[in-house]
Amino acid sequence: MVSAAYDDLRLPALPGLDKELAVLTAWLCSEELSPDRHFTPAHTDLARNPTSGEVRTLMSADHEWSPDDAGVVFVTGHGVRKHGRHWLAFRDTRLDNVFGTAVETAQFVGAMATRSYDNLLVIVDACYSGATGEATIAFDTPIPEHCLVLASAGANQPAYVGTLTGVIGEILAELRSDAPSPFGDQPYLREDHFFTEVNERLKAHGQHLVPLGHRLLTARPNRCLPNPRHRPDTVQPSRRDLAIRADDLAAHWDPRSRGVVSAGELGWLFTGRADLMRQLIAAASGPAGTTVVTGRAGCGKSAVLSRLVTLSDPGFIDNHAMQVAVIPDDLKPSPNAVDVAVLATGKLSADIFAQVLYALDIPLAASVGTVPSLADMRTAWATRPSKDTGLVTVVVDAVDEAADPGSLIDDVLTSLAADGGIRLIIGVRAPSPDEPRPEPPTAALSDLIAERLAATRLQIDRPPLWRVDDLADYVAQTLTQADHSPYRHLVVDKLAEVARRIAADAGSSFLIARLAASQLATRPEMVDMDSAAWQHAIRAGVVGMFGENLRTSLGQDDRERVVDLLRAVAFAFGRGLPWYQIWPRVANAVSLNGRAYGDADIRWLLQSPLSGYLVTDTEDDATVYRLFHDELRTALRVHAHELLQAQP
Repeated sequence: MVSAAYDDLRLPALPGLDKELAVLTAWLCSEELSPDRHFTPAHTDLARNPTSGEVRTLMSADHEWSPDDAGVVFVTGHGVRKHGRHWLAFRDTRLDNVFGTAVETAQFVGAMATRSYDNLLVIVDACYSGATGEATIAFDTPIPEHCLVLASAGANQPAYVGTLTGVIGEILAELRSDAPSPFGDQPYLREDHFFTEVNERLKAHGQHLVPLGHRLLTARPNRCLPNPRHRPDTVQPSRRDLAIRADDLAAHWDPRSRGVVSAGELGWLFTGRADLMRQLIAAASGPAGTTVVTGRAGCGKSAVLSRLVTLSDPGFIDNHAMQVAVIPDDLKPSPNAVDVAVLATGKLSADIFAQVLYALDIPLAASVGTVPSLADMRTAWATRPSKDTGLVTVVVDAVDEAADPGSLIDDVLTSLAADGGIRLIIGVRAPSPDEPRPEPPTAALSDLIAERLAATRLQIDRPPLWRVDDLADYVAQTLTQADHSPYRHLVVDKLAEVARRIAADAGSSFLIARLAASQLATRPEMVDMDSAAWQHAIRAGVVGMFGENLRTSLGQDDRERVVDLLRAVAFAFGRGLPWYQIWPRVANAVSLNGRAYGDADIRWLLQSPLSGYLVTDTEDDATVYRLFHDELRTALRVHAHELLQAQP
């Protein structure tokens, strides 16, 4: 409701208010929003210069909106403080009779807040609107949790025309741009993030937001705050944990540090390791049983499991038909071959079990209290309605990175496999022969799983499932995909020779081979791989290759900035580190030389080739960032000073 014109000449006209309404309409009613997030204008007869009587009619009328709807009410115009109260002035308001011709702001807020909505946002953009805070706090019935009411100015502050919506417009323009944003790309903005950012920018104009009533701002997304940068993920939620997101294809499989890859060139990322893929496809479509995929760090466990999950998702197949079409039929699982995919990194056993049950639509109720226990989950699994209707395929990766791997094996994986109605595929790291063993020696997790679940073991870093030719082919593809790679136009025999050399130096690590080939592909000219510097770097493994990339692509100051910013991510638990107000603070805390960082530094990192070391994910309805491999976390947490050395 825009009140820009008044009959009482003591209330000057406010001609700029129509622009305020246009900012909010262009945001909330934009056709670029998905249909489930798109708002439709309502009560357009009250949009411009309503009378106080028309507003009171709205306040008293029954509404057609349902409890499932979300609504936004925006009222802007003159605010008046008289008789110890705050009033909203409308077209017929007379300052000598506010009781009869104005609307008390607290009454308006109360009338709106009592409507049945799933979410309701009320914004009062008027001078001194924060003065109604005392009256709303005094309500006998507090403003309900589904309703968020914001005043655009403090009790003694004027509200300047266009200031609030100008600030909101700035934020929306940033969200609509291609530049990375601390708000992330989830469907809705978190209300605490939105409030804090708007408030910080308002302070520069002499205003601040005031929440009305007792309600506290929450960390949850608000349906009244659709995020313009969100693009729906076509991968189904049950497989999203391990399936590659469209916007992470390059980062997850092929770090941007080696150059930008066009969409038409991505098919090669799903080739190679043919024998292993055939066995995984058989495990995902054959009889019930457990398969454990194991091998040392960097040998490609997660990559091949992710390929299995991704290529079984119908949404991904439809949206990347060209890339999928070039894959041989016997290396493609059938659509929906994998029912559920879970990444165990940082998760509790109960969370993993609940995720599987939820994805399979298995009812889950708590026997005592409000939170289902592991015993409740085992009961739900054993008595599931669909138990006799067919097998399901569940993939659980990174068991060794779970919050409690032993509990995950004993309390979840054993229970899932117990009744024989499941194909269970598990990814777990096995220690390499040169790793120090604990004293007294303990059984490797891969051995425990194989023993307790009678699992078929696929040891993918040893023959016959390990073929050095697969690694060499991968290296050759990586060397030639970047447009400006000096290796792009090598004759086939010479390229194969270089690829075999890198594969031999990398051992059985796709990770080291990937880091090495990515760097070589971005150099202006081919590198002498017999040089002492290169040999030292590749023999030093992940730390050596990571440090070599930093040394050859950045100056000392930027190297330090990258290490500090990525190191902050390396210390994060769960799915990753949120950006807004958290990433900069963690980076400041772990900085090697006490440097201070802000959003501009993170934006710089995410727009640089070094962003290829990161993947994005979602946790607790927030976009988070993590390193694409656990070995990089170790390098940054333990060997950060080595990464910054000017010489290897």
